[in-house]
Amino acid sequence: MRILILTMFKEGLGGGAGRVPFDMARALSRKNDVALICPGDRTGILSREGRLTIFSIKANIRGNLSAVKWSKKTLSRFNSFIKNFNPDVIHANDFIDIDIYGMLYAIEHDIPFFYTGHVLPSKCLEFSMPNILAPASRWLERTTLKRYLTEFFRHCDGIVALNRHSYMDHARFCDRKKVYIIPNGKDIKRYEKIPIARLKGRKTLLFIGFLSDRKNQAFLVEAMRYLPREYKLVLIGSELHLGYLRKLKRMCSEYGLENVEFTGEVEYKKIPSCIATSHLFVSASLMEVQSLVVLEAMASGRAVVGLKNETISELIDGKNGIALSRNTSPRRFAGAVRKVLEQNEDSYRRMCIRARESVRNFDWDVVEKKLKKMYAESARNYKHEEAGELMEFYKKVNLSFSAIVNSVLSLEKSAMVQIAHAKRNRYLLRIRKAISQKYR
Repeated sequence: MRILILTMFKEGLGGGAGRVPFDMARALSRKNDVALICPGDRTGILSREGRLTIFSIKANIRGNLSAVKWSKKTLSRFNSFIKNFNPDVIHANDFIDIDIYGMLYAIEHDIPFFYTGHVLPSKCLEFSMPNILAPASRWLERTTLKRYLTEFFRHCDGIVALNRHSYMDHARFCDRKKVYIIPNGKDIKRYEKIPIARLKGRKTLLFIGFLSDRKNQAFLVEAMRYLPREYKLVLIGSELHLGYLRKLKRMCSEYGLENVEFTGEVEYKKIPSCIATSHLFVSASLMEVQSLVVLEAMASGRAVVGLKNETISELIDGKNGIALSRNTSPRRFAGAVRKVLEQNEDSYRRMCIRARESVRNFDWDVVEKKLKKMYAESARNYKHEEAGELMEFYKKVNLSFSAIVNSVLSLEKSAMVQIAHAKRNRYLLRIRKAISQKYR
């Protein structure tokens, strides 16, 4: 089978939603011819890995945000690559930018088109927006975005919902017959090599994810006030919302917490070694459609204590960790942490083994069979649709999106340059003052 995968993230960016398309491409290329199209620093073939070809489209990239600078030439090269690859199916992971042009190509050339929902469509903006912008996000989700997504889903031949929560949310926007519950895949065997921790010495709690309101690390810092000093919290991840890291550090200072460590972003390949140094994975995230780091931690034999969200409610059953209600206090959360880490060694080990067993059905070998079954069923039922006015509508939306993001990135770059110049000028001024005082 020839499978084309699309993503709006350059490799290494976008958190879990950005990582899955690359993991999927590499996993499926073990038995299929696979191509992946992503943003990059140039347009052209980026690499070949066995039966996988990665093609990048030149984009404006800053942080985790990217937007392709679409032109007739860029679109022509995009279409030419797809034509030469000649896919049997096209699988998108987003609903804007590269993925939209992939949908339009699929409609024009009678190719079944699929989409994996990494966000809940009814709350898609809330996944990345700070709390202060929540009212505006919800208004957009109820109006403009709802109409846009309903039309987008209408032209998908199959929609992947990662769990029951996601399935129910997507079913509000489209015919539920085209929605399939298929989880994210992971190389589970890689993480099963990590030994289960021993309950000796200092206890390390771990959370991995963007520092943001949605990830809610502030709650975890609050919970540390109620744990003994020999407990340590390690927070891995870069700041998504400006000022959030400063807020967390200020909390640590006010509470006198010296047992909270901020590592910043860590390379994906180093995540297993980070998990290996921990005793327990903790999460206070308010929304997680299906958290990859929770899957990775459980596959590594780490129990989980977390506030209920889409992932925690799906996976944590009391035997592999503790799931707590959303209104749980930091003090009670700390009590649940102690309950897991202060039990006897045998009970702790059984809980960790149960965590590992709970996620074996997320292995790529299992997930690939489900994806191939979906492709086959949808291909049998495929019906050709005329693009018509849809093509122009999506092109206008996409170009508007690209223009807005490129403008934001340009303004940000300009502001950063101005800040850098201001810092340099202040630094030079201090040097001149120092010199004048010395030789006065």
